Amino acid sequence: MIEILDISPYKMIGFYNNYDDPNECLSLLYDPYSVQFMRGSVHLKDNGLERRLNILHDDELEWGIMKSKSSLTKEKRVSVSKLYCIQYEEGDKQYAFSDTKSYVPDQPCPYHELFEEMELQEEAERTKAFAMLNDSRNFSKRISAKIIDNELHIFYETYNYDKPELEEYYLMDYYHGTYHFSIADKSRFMMLYLTPEKYEKIYGKCNAVIKEQYDSLEPLKKFLADIPKYDYEYDEDRWTVRQKIKTFRHMQKEIDLMCTKLKFERAFIRSISCLWVPIPGIEFIETVYILKYYDAEKEFNCTGLDDLVWEEMSVEYYNRSKKRKEFHLSDGKRVKLSLKDLYHGFELGLDTIDEIGQFLLKYGKLSIRKCLKQTC
Repeated sequence: MIEILDISPYKMIGFYNNYDDPNECLSLLYDPYSVQFMRGSVHLKDNGLERRLNILHDDELEWGIMKSKSSLTKEKRVSVSKLYCIQYEEGDKQYAFSDTKSYVPDQPCPYHELFEEMELQEEAERTKAFAMLNDSRNFSKRISAKIIDNELHIFYETYNYDKPELEEYYLMDYYHGTYHFSIADKSRFMMLYLTPEKYEKIYGKCNAVIKEQYDSLEPLKKFLADIPKYDYEYDEDRWTVRQKIKTFRHMQKEIDLMCTKLKFERAFIRSISCLWVPIPGIEFIETVYILKYYDAEKEFNCTGLDDLVWEEMSVEYYNRSKKRKEFHLSDGKRVKLSLKDLYHGFELGLDTIDEIGQFLLKYGKLSIRKCLKQTC
């Protein structure tokens, strides 16, 4: 007979907050996969023996499998996205769970119905958190920067709090020297923040309706000049246009300030310090992470090293990555990249070797200042 002793629900505990300075990693601040959750669990007693159930997810899998005594093969470890984990009581030590068995969801395992209930609760909490991220009304204002198609975009969004009944969102996307200002009925910040593929996977198609859009203040100034000045019937129209002009100018200032921060490294699209771990030999660990992140192990002759112990593998990665290697880009061009180039590409928020190569060929250097010269 199963007796439920206590349930700890899966719960969101915060967005990305590893740093005191939110400008440290702009590309992670609102990333749905950077939301922090407190893992849920069910503590039960089955025929007098205690168990604790929890579900292990993607980014926890590697460490979770290493710690557990799972019999999963390496192939299964790669393909699985979550595991059902059952922790067994050690014996005479109450609440000490030393033995863990893990199952992929389609494997037969005890307590399957309880795991399915946990999954439903977790999915509901994740959906709630992701929906919160997709609405700038929950953040007062949001600003970020991103390289899109080799162009630096700095974008800012806020809600029309002066007239919330209109349900309007102001978005300014600054790139190639132009401030693109628009008003829509739904938040569009995450459309720029995420890749189109990632956005559609999480949120589906965006059906925001753009009500107005301007590339300068001149049309708004003309609207204001055309409104009769001494007719009280048009007071509301004058106020509305003035509010848009005020918002346009404010967003310009915020974007110009972000340009300055990026230029003088007071803000980063993605700081390399997010790889920081306070242990000796960190440069070795960073090398493993970077080469795996860009799937560049083959080019740097680092394949076949996963069977080595961690210390030997990380040192070997580091030693093999000291020379520049040639990469083939999607358009047929070739480019030679060093490990340092991959680091700079990472800091620019570029997620593929192709993006790094195209950026380098266009600007001649993997530097945010190269973009800023053509943008700000």
